[in-house]
Amino acid sequence: MKLSLAIVEKKRTCSEGKEWYIKNPCKTVQECIEKLLVDSNSNALSWANCLLNKMYTKKQNVQYAIFAAEQVIDIYEKQCPDDKRPRNAIDAAKTYLKNSSVKNKNAAGAAWAARDAWDAARKEMQIRIIKFGVTLLK
Repeated sequence: MKLSLAIVEKKRTCSEGKEWYIKNPCKTVQECIEKLLVDSNSNALSWANCLLNKMYTKKQNVQYAIFAAEQVIDIYEKQCPDDKRPRNAIDAAKTYLKNSSVKNKNAAGAAWAARDAWDAARKEMQIRIIKFGVTLLK
């Protein structure tokens, strides 16, 4: 997928990400993500995640959220075994992907809360998630 400063600005990416892009221009999103994955800047993974989210369609964002939440759900469930909300949110998001009715869309909104669980993942897990995210662009 093509990328330019105009696209970065149009998609309203974060200001740090825009500054990074100006210093490290890329012709495609994939090229930009590859550079970010090896960047030593502590915010590089956050910018990669932000860029992917801004470039996605609604369906791709839901797919990404499901994948990210599934990577860390076990960690969360070990710490909070009685809290079924994240698991239920993942299931609701999967249902929405199969049938995007208004009812399912509202239920899938809870998936964003489950996606936040990915922050607990280690750096290696974040890289795996972002690499999966790049496959959605193809």
